[in-house]
Amino acid sequence: MLYGIYTVNLSITTDHHCQSQATYNQLIHVFKKPEPYFSYYPNPVTQENPEVHFSGSSYTPNTYCTWNFGDGSPLVNYCDPIHVYSQPGYYNVIFTTTDVNGCDSSISQTISYDAEVTVYLPNAFTPDGNMNNDYFGPKGYYIEPTDYLMLIYDRWGDEIYKTTELDKPWDGRVKGSSEIAQVGVYVYYIRLRDFNHQIHEFRGYVTLLKKD
Repeated sequence: MLYGIYTVNLSITTDHHCQSQATYNQLIHVFKKPEPYFSYYPNPVTQENPEVHFSGSSYTPNTYCTWNFGDGSPLVNYCDPIHVYSQPGYYNVIFTTTDVNGCDSSISQTISYDAEVTVYLPNAFTPDGNMNNDYFGPKGYYIEPTDYLMLIYDRWGDEIYKTTELDKPWDGRVKGSSEIAQVGVYVYYIRLRDFNHQIHEFRGYVTLLKKD
């Protein structure tokens, strides 16, 4: 039924063909559902700009706004909120408007929060046990712990350390022994996966130093 005001005409006929009619003017009111729309920026959302500015409205005047940001956070009941997503991913945002008659309508959009892996690799370390710069390994953001590999080689190309666990950086020891490698430059190869399941490879040199 289209929205509008309707008059009802009632006609009754008995078994004996007696008739009676009644007209009820403007008896039924069918209200138009709200027509919500919303926009947001930045698009796409990134780790440099995780603060999302939403703006919602309706083609129907005098409506109330409700936002579901799709990340499990509480609903928000004003029309132009700002929301910060804590993790990269895809979020189905639902925007609902409700008019003064209690009629509501919703629309949704999927927001993409993109993340680029950030990796820090020192060019030197001092495995002397003083808890300061004792280990060599990657640190950063949005590194997945799965599908990880780090290899360390000496100057002759011999493999002296290997790990597939992100939380086990090189402590300077040779092949798991108690022996700390000699002062010098070592070659590393690191392969890791980011949040978006892309593989990244790093090759370079790290200097092992010892304090007197």
